Amino acid sequence: PAAGGEIDALALDQALAQCRSWADVGLVLDVSVNVSPTDLVDDAFPAMVTAQLDRYRLPATRLVLEVTESLLMADRERAVR
Repeated sequence: PAAGGEIDALALDQALAQCRSWADVGLVLDVSVNVSPTDLVDDAFPAMVTAQLDRYRLPATRLVLEVTESLLMADRERAVR
């Protein structure tokens, strides 16, 4: 992945690790992670997110992915896939 994708993967990893730590002490909290438009059009991104959720034994409902509107405006058709 590009450098931006590596940074996003690291942010996701850290956020999910923290979410797991909270869950381990009984706190049910969601985490939000900003993702780049590049991540959303990367075919490997969904599998990477799923693998990280599995790694930390967290349901997808604990994760909120935040995306800027710019991707939707630039390539709306591809973004909705």
